[in-house]
Amino acid sequence: MKMPLIEKLGRSIARRRLWWPILLLAVALPLPSLSGGTVADDNYFRMLARGAPGAPELARSPLDAFNFTGTDSCDKTARKERGLIAWWTPEDMQIAFWRPLTALTHWFDNALLGEHAWLMHLHNIAWYGALVAAVVLLYRRFDMPAWVAALAAMLYAVDDAHALPVAWIAGRNALLSGLFGVLSLIAHDAWRREKRRLAGMIAPVLFAAALLCGEAAAGAGGFLVAYAVFIERGPRWRSAASLLPYACVGAAWRVLYVRLGYGVAASSLYLEPFEQPLAYFRNVVTHVPLMLSGQFAFPDPAVWLVLSAPGRAVLLAWACCVIGVVLWLMWPGLEREPQLRFWLAGTLMAMAPACATWPQNRLMLLPGVGAMALLAHAIVLGLRRRGSEPVEFHSGKDRLRRYAAGGLFVLNTLAASLMLSSTAAAIGFSSAYMTRLDESLPETPEVDGTDMVIVSAPMDAFATSIPTQRSSQASRVPRSVLLLRGGMGDADIFRADSHTMIVTTPGGLLERPWSMLFRDVDTHPFAPGEAVRLPIAAITVLSVSPNGNPLETEFRFEKPLEQGMQWRIWDRAAFAEFHLPEVGGSVHIPGGDLIGLTLAVLKTSRTIPE
Repeated sequence: MKMPLIEKLGRSIARRRLWWPILLLAVALPLPSLSGGTVADDNYFRMLARGAPGAPELARSPLDAFNFTGTDSCDKTARKERGLIAWWTPEDMQIAFWRPLTALTHWFDNALLGEHAWLMHLHNIAWYGALVAAVVLLYRRFDMPAWVAALAAMLYAVDDAHALPVAWIAGRNALLSGLFGVLSLIAHDAWRREKRRLAGMIAPVLFAAALLCGEAAAGAGGFLVAYAVFIERGPRWRSAASLLPYACVGAAWRVLYVRLGYGVAASSLYLEPFEQPLAYFRNVVTHVPLMLSGQFAFPDPAVWLVLSAPGRAVLLAWACCVIGVVLWLMWPGLEREPQLRFWLAGTLMAMAPACATWPQNRLMLLPGVGAMALLAHAIVLGLRRRGSEPVEFHSGKDRLRRYAAGGLFVLNTLAASLMLSSTAAAIGFSSAYMTRLDESLPETPEVDGTDMVIVSAPMDAFATSIPTQRSSQASRVPRSVLLLRGGMGDADIFRADSHTMIVTTPGGLLERPWSMLFRDVDTHPFAPGEAVRLPIAAITVLSVSPNGNPLETEFRFEKPLEQGMQWRIWDRAAFAEFHLPEVGGSVHIPGGDLIGLTLAVLKTSRTIPE
């Protein structure tokens, strides 16, 4: 009987112990990110490491680097006044993560590697190589054919869902939490299967380290529970008892997390499952199939954010079809092999932390360990011939299985490899673009003592990143940055008097997802007359939509508009000077769209010719 090419390749790797090509692929494919520079949160970490030059009141411990909004009202007020968070941020809004071990590695980067961002990217790639090596060890420990383990390891190593955590310096928390999570599973297996007591003592410590690297590590608990149910032998009470050390570690971590003031609230980007159970359940129902289909096929589930209701229905139907195909391929094995049921249950439970935010491929680093084991089995079972015929299949159904399995193999090896490298290179485009965006702002001595007003920007992050971008690069930092409105809808700017602007946004001031990072109007709607007081201006919401989204907003500045303020507005893909209208005059800002914005950004980054 002829052996499928995929099986020949896998058996050759397993028989000759040629695991090093897989590790080589893992570290080679993300290498285009070395030219990536720093972007977004990277600059925030650098600013903290330098003591927040130009904004000393924002300085904090480098170990607290993932605390983006502060944990008390004074912190939030200082950030709002500086412009690191938008003026519409509610008092109880919070995005503060406790990731001290990951933060320590970022402090190391900025303290010792200085301006050499390529070394920080190389640091990320090294952690990814270690993670893939740990995944190889994990697969080899389980009772699957060695060549199937080799296939699963290769699928994991080249998975394009890993591009952003590897290529983005600030994505390192996913790498570290994934690495220590996998190591805790390896130690747990050695304890339970081989009765190694030392491994039993090390495993909870590794689980604790994973949690201190990132919240996604809680997903490792899903694999531990699945192990107790499907892999453990012996009385059920003994299997349950094996989970007690991890339950204690998880409970202690959670108590400390809350007591220290960390957590999320009032943002559309993240939700707190224990405080918003219904919203979290809705996320589980939609996000799980979207992220699994993103693992097995395409597209990245992040496109969910920009789709209309009919588009979302089509995407969800597609996701269910992809998952159905994979389940169909591996169903014979799923019925008879407890190990496959372990991988399936572990993957689903490991996705629990990812459902607390928007659906994204990059959240699948730890759940992907199980997903790629499932996919490898699905491909193998789909290509396996029935009967003794060396080439011919007995039915059209068998041919269909073969084509489906072959398509999944090509999609998750060749196509995924290209996507991983190209996405890693895209980080370089992002960094180049943010640098050019910063260059479109004034760099004169007067900037240090003036307030900068951004009349409009398509995303709030383009304005709120100005202080960190400039502070991290020791450039001139404005005293404050005030973004009047963020989003791509139409807007009208009316000058009521020498001190007052009124912004009218027919579609609402806050647009999902572009400007709802700092406030979710579904849970925190505005009310007419609601006011925000900043040193630069008093802001009053004059009218709102039925769901509480501001339609008219008044900005009354402390000084005449022409006095001591830098006025800028988004123009295609950069900031340009905004010419103030005369009293009684107005300016119309036409809306845009995502495709136009993307093309403009690419052109500004010089990735397409003029």
